[in-house]
Amino acid sequence: MTRREQGLAFFLLVLLTLGGMVKLLRESFGGKDLDRGLVEELPRDP
Repeated sequence: MTRREQGLAFFLLVLLTLGGMVKLLRESFGGKDLDRGLVEELPRDP
């Protein structure tokens, strides 16, 4: 591989890694937990 190809491969690897981490963080902290929190708090407001 040329140096340019190595850089491109490394860049793609970093993108995939960051994308995977963001997806995991979103699933663990966002989505279900946030929805559950909102659903639990809404009935108390009225």
